[in-house]
Amino acid sequence: MKNPHLYAHLEQLPLEWVTAQFPQPFTLGSTLGQRLSQWVQTLWLWSTGSREPRIVEKYTPEGQCFYEVYDPVSDRRQSFATAQAVRQWLEQRYYQG
Repeated sequence: MKNPHLYAHLEQLPLEWVTAQFPQPFTLGSTLGQRLSQWVQTLWLWSTGSREPRIVEKYTPEGQCFYEVYDPVSDRRQSFATAQAVRQWLEQRYYQG
């Protein structure tokens, strides 16, 4: 039986933390390394069950707020200056998907 608290906790882990804990063994961009990286990412998405984007509020050294969005479906990161821009991106993602 799955532990819902464990999965909820795993979904909250930042991707940077996960990649720091589990560094990729191949750094030369080899085909085997790329396949292994894709496999690990697929396993991660399967184990957490989350295909939802992750949004993190961050600040520049000058104190300016911005939003970093990670889309696990496309494996892309984007930064947005405003929450409104994030909402627009989410709407586009929803209607394109």
